[in-house]
Amino acid sequence: MPDDVMIMSEQVEARRARSLPAHAVRMVRDGMADPDRARPFLADTPEWLRSTRALANMTRTLLLAHDRLTPEDLDLEAVYLSACFHQARAAVVDPEVVRHDAAAAAALFSVVHAVRPDAVPEPLRSAYAESPPALLSPATILYRAGAVLMVEGARARDVKLLEQAVGLIVLADRAGFDPDVRPSMLFAIGSLYVQMGLLTGDKERFEKAVGFIRLAVSDWPADRPLPRQTLRMLAAARAGLPEEASPLKQRFSRYLDSGTKDPAELAALIADTRAALVDTGPGDPDWHLNRNILASLLRIRFELAGEADDIDQSIALLRETLETTDDRAITGMLNSALASACLDRHIETGDPDDLAAAIAAGRASVAASLQHEPGHPKSLTNLAAVLQTSYSRTRDTAELDEAIGYLEIAVDAEVAGTGDHQVMRIKLAVGLLLRALATDREADLDDAARLLESVAVEEPVDGVNQHQARLELSRVALVRAALSRRPEELYSALVGFRDTAQAASHDLRTRLQAGGHWADAAERFGDAEETARAYGYVLDELLPKSAGLALDRRSRELRLRHTSGYACDAAWAELRCGRVQDAIVRLEQGRGVLLTQALRLRGAREALAEAAPGLAERYDRIGAALIADTALPEERSRLAAEFDEVVKLIRAVPGFARFGMPADWARLRTAADGGPVVVVNVASRGGDALILRPGGDVTVVALPKVSHDEVARRADAFLHAVDGMSASASDLAARMAHDGVITGTLGWLWKNVAGPVLGAFDAVPERLWWCPTGPLALLPLHAAHRESDGVYVHDLVVSSYTPTLTALIEARTRPPAPDTGLLGVAFAGEPPLLGVAEEVAAIGHDTDPATVLVGADATPGAVLAAMGEHTRVHLACHGVRDPSDPSNGALCLHGGDLTVRELARWRSHGAELAFLSACHTAAAGPELVDEVITLASALRLCGYRHVVGAMWTVQDVVVPQPAVEFHRLLREAGSLAHTATALHAAVDLLRRTPEYSSPLYWACLAHIGP
Repeated sequence: MPDDVMIMSEQVEARRARSLPAHAVRMVRDGMADPDRARPFLADTPEWLRSTRALANMTRTLLLAHDRLTPEDLDLEAVYLSACFHQARAAVVDPEVVRHDAAAAAALFSVVHAVRPDAVPEPLRSAYAESPPALLSPATILYRAGAVLMVEGARARDVKLLEQAVGLIVLADRAGFDPDVRPSMLFAIGSLYVQMGLLTGDKERFEKAVGFIRLAVSDWPADRPLPRQTLRMLAAARAGLPEEASPLKQRFSRYLDSGTKDPAELAALIADTRAALVDTGPGDPDWHLNRNILASLLRIRFELAGEADDIDQSIALLRETLETTDDRAITGMLNSALASACLDRHIETGDPDDLAAAIAAGRASVAASLQHEPGHPKSLTNLAAVLQTSYSRTRDTAELDEAIGYLEIAVDAEVAGTGDHQVMRIKLAVGLLLRALATDREADLDDAARLLESVAVEEPVDGVNQHQARLELSRVALVRAALSRRPEELYSALVGFRDTAQAASHDLRTRLQAGGHWADAAERFGDAEETARAYGYVLDELLPKSAGLALDRRSRELRLRHTSGYACDAAWAELRCGRVQDAIVRLEQGRGVLLTQALRLRGAREALAEAAPGLAERYDRIGAALIADTALPEERSRLAAEFDEVVKLIRAVPGFARFGMPADWARLRTAADGGPVVVVNVASRGGDALILRPGGDVTVVALPKVSHDEVARRADAFLHAVDGMSASASDLAARMAHDGVITGTLGWLWKNVAGPVLGAFDAVPERLWWCPTGPLALLPLHAAHRESDGVYVHDLVVSSYTPTLTALIEARTRPPAPDTGLLGVAFAGEPPLLGVAEEVAAIGHDTDPATVLVGADATPGAVLAAMGEHTRVHLACHGVRDPSDPSNGALCLHGGDLTVRELARWRSHGAELAFLSACHTAAAGPELVDEVITLASALRLCGYRHVVGAMWTVQDVVVPQPAVEFHRLLREAGSLAHTATALHAAVDLLRRTPEYSSPLYWACLAHIGP
């Protein structure tokens, strides 16, 4: 044991030669002669026996005899006096102290009994005669006496008694404790120092407390669980010490504990941490820590702002740093941060590899950290958070129980009053809530509520953790409402979700989730207006901030995953309130966000160039920089702010007050000027078709069976079937099964969507534009099939598609470009496509003028360059899609792919028509279905007014025939305004070919445009 903690030892040594005063010796000897009537303290008052002064005096007596506590060498008078004192106290003290005094008396009388059994008073004398007591060691005797001082010192807040308790326990240790008992003794000393530190504010006492408790934890027997109180006391000891860290680490800690997540301070911290890392390396004492801080700051900024590059940098930085060291403590710290970063990216992208990496890093961090180290609670917390997320996917309750166990330890071990301690309690509450849902354990629900309530009222009241606690309390109320069916619980949840959604200090991802819960709770409450109000707030206030131009395209795509379906549910709510026009506006607000943003950035209108040429030039320049999508986050934020400023200036120009604003009803109603448009809203609770007619009238057709989940299920089965038809060419049974799914889906589409829509017309129009929402965008409405007579929608009307009304209006109102000819692109790829060169040659033969890029000439760069010089383009090549990340969909060309993301950055001012003779070019991904991110929509962004694409994979030989016929008919018509009718007629020709009469073949082609 360290010398600097041997308090009172000098005092003891100085008094060893002294004996009890003569009067005390006489009193003891009289007592031993007649223990039942003359023993010491029988005549003393209860008040004196309970006094701290009496206890302190008697402790000094025992200290004199601390090394003479065995029968062979016993200070009989001092031991007997102490024993009688504790026996007398046990009769008058409070119940919580009785057992400690009684235990001390019994220990002291046990050694007296060994040499003078007749001196032991009744009833102990008789009990010892019948069953002689075990002779306790000096260490045990001193420890039991010290326990009395521990309890009384804490009760009386008496530092002197606590010091004496330390002295007795230190002496007990010197006397030789059992190794299994010693960790408990060390913990007791540490606890005493914590109490003295709290009473005096003395830093040295806290330092000693940390030292003793760390020794206790490190020496704790492996076969015995560490008491939670041990880690609680260690946390209390650390709380009394000022942080000894670099100024940067202290600043980082203050930022975390502030609870505000101030963006300006975050940006400054990132910049200063980067600067601190310049010209330093692994040899610098703070290098690993500073890289860990930078990675953590980047992760925090990702959570707050959504810039995907930040989380990628964070993970890469941590992995690079881990490669530079094998130091246990450092790798534990880095792996803990890596677990959090990988978990964040998994939550945003859904990538299972990130979840697996988070679990591995979390376990590595816990394995590398020791229980008594300051970073251990955070390692446990980060691993627990990963396990909770994993549980939400696997429903393995063992993972949930493991997470809760870790969090209980972390909450005990972390310093109270810190931001980390608040986070740990929130995560523990979340775990308990999840377990309550899985097991119906109401006690877990109550415990979760208590934890969250304790955080919600702590400072700062408007902090991020406080809002998070209130959000989780709302979830608890929602569960209680479901169990009790009490409306007040449901209303409490509604208010909590609303408050969190409107909390400006919270991160947008959480606010968006809270907004959805707010709307859901309002709907359950039966308040249609509040439901619409909730969705309105999400779309008006949160969505523009969450997916704003300050983020690059990939980051906006990730953020938009969190609002999937909100626009459709908002429209559903508005319709329930009788506001049809507002429903259409809501759909336009929350769908096709990326497309609308891109169309907005594509250049100033000619009228603006005439009215304010300087502003038009600035608008075009900044828009081009944002479209290029190459700026770093800080530069992009600056560009976005400048763009907003320019737009504000433009709106001050007479006649441009609504420039760049989302389309209102007055604008959206013009989408039907060229013919009726059917917006099919697919919401969580059902569907509606909104038929916009020329002149602005809207007909609402209820589609009760067209709910999001039902359509998603049918779309998934349909796409699996059409893919299976290509993969099962020789398996007749499989083809029949797949064909049954395809036929059934098309029949369902007629019965539940197309039939009711067409029935709403007095006479079916010649042209119709479909604007499907949600997973309905994955299905071919133009091929919906009336089973009673075999009629398809294609037989009744020429169908076109538009992702949004704004896109249709833009395509219809933009002035046409002078025709500069057709570009034909053919690349067979792997596996080789049959006849693509012949297809392009045939098209080019009938078209004048024409340019052809075939084989090795069809590189991405060459194709893009040539597209900029031609009004029309026909692309015959492989097309691929990535359902989980639709912007990775691509055209496969020589030497590389041309992805949706790359096409979205490119613009041709003379683009008019693109025919995509490639698979999946008009197929949206289920992850971002409301964004309609396809190769076809990417070409719309490039400026192409009309796009023809394939919704699924077809045989190589199918498309060339209608493609050649399409271009021939279009040339004969003499105008691209006939694009849809030319495609319709070309598909009719394909249908008349017996082997291609199935909708599997002809229905894959779709026209997008006016």
